[in-house]
Amino acid sequence: MNLMSTLSIFFAFSFVLLPLNAQESTMEDRLFEHETNGVKVQIFLPGEIETYRGLLLHVANYRMNPPNRWSELARELDFGHVVMSMNMSRNNRPRILREALIASLPVFAETAGHPEIAHLPLVPLGHSAGGMGMNVMANLPDRMLTSAIDCSWVGNSEQLADLKHIPLLFTLGAIPDGFNMIPAIEERFEPARADGFLYGLGFEWDKAHTFANAGTLFAQWIKSVAVLRLPEEIVPGEAIPLVHMNEEQGWLGDRDTWDTTFATIAPWDEYTGDKSSAVWLPDRATAYVWRAYQTRTSPVHLTATTADGQASLGEFRPRREFQLMADIGRDITLGVSFDPETTTLKRVIFYQGDQRLGEVTEAPWQWTWSAPPQGAHAVFARYETADETPGSTNPGLLILRKPAEIISPK
Repeated sequence: MNLMSTLSIFFAFSFVLLPLNAQESTMEDRLFEHETNGVKVQIFLPGEIETYRGLLLHVANYRMNPPNRWSELARELDFGHVVMSMNMSRNNRPRILREALIASLPVFAETAGHPEIAHLPLVPLGHSAGGMGMNVMANLPDRMLTSAIDCSWVGNSEQLADLKHIPLLFTLGAIPDGFNMIPAIEERFEPARADGFLYGLGFEWDKAHTFANAGTLFAQWIKSVAVLRLPEEIVPGEAIPLVHMNEEQGWLGDRDTWDTTFATIAPWDEYTGDKSSAVWLPDRATAYVWRAYQTRTSPVHLTATTADGQASLGEFRPRREFQLMADIGRDITLGVSFDPETTTLKRVIFYQGDQRLGEVTEAPWQWTWSAPPQGAHAVFARYETADETPGSTNPGLLILRKPAEIISPK
């Protein structure tokens, strides 16, 4: 066995779809592994994709464990998912990780029979030390589609000049902690925005150093930027030109109102506040989800349950993830919970991103989403009280996966 064969460890997982139309079909998701210079690199490739269009990237603090929100987001976008791990006590970690990534992608491309993998744009995302992914990609601006980082350092724009036209999302908790990251809003976010950087910012109330609901905003942000920056056609084996973006293309979110139940958002041309300090958002869908994500102490909360009662969002808690995972083909009952003694509702409108799903004007304040499509969907409810005051629930992430069962590894 040659060295390349030794380093390219291949695991194939066979999946069987549950019957959907009285027929049984099969699909194959694949997981490849490559190790170089003490760095283990894994790539998850969803099955039934003719040409991959991008790669999600975790470089630290993450264990590959499909199916989950990232594998299903990757499947929805025709992406793969790369996970890296190494001894975190080593010096020069971003450089070592970057070199391992560059060395591994051509190996995966050849082994998987998908030459485009060697050239695909990447989306570094992660929590805490996972924010190192942005440092790994900082020297590869032509390969960086976007980034989404939680509870890590807001990027220093003086050191990231090559990333000025790349949408970058940072989220962090509003509760001060030992990492002392909140001052970065004034020290790094504001100067970057004043200089025209495409910085998004999510400030999650009542959390400190925990991922909590950041994944919901991440999913919508990544989906929106993928549509805006990726070309319609990916040519296998060739470099992929990404669309450059500028401030005027996006929406803005008002930080003066982000601690309410209905923060102010508007397209660039219609925003009347200070544009240089506002949160930049790539499109209307992300702006709608951001407003819901920022909601503070709403008296109304989103509920979601599969029609068979097997999965639900559970109760909204600021310090915990707020998501539901279910197989496609299941109807989802969306609703709201609230105290009728203190809150009187006039109407409730359910949204996926900026897509209006349905409206209800009376109890039990529920609407059925019939067989939502596969993917990771940011969903929330916009409501009006009896005096027509608008508000938004915090958003939940509904993850609809292809019904599958791991049979055996090969």
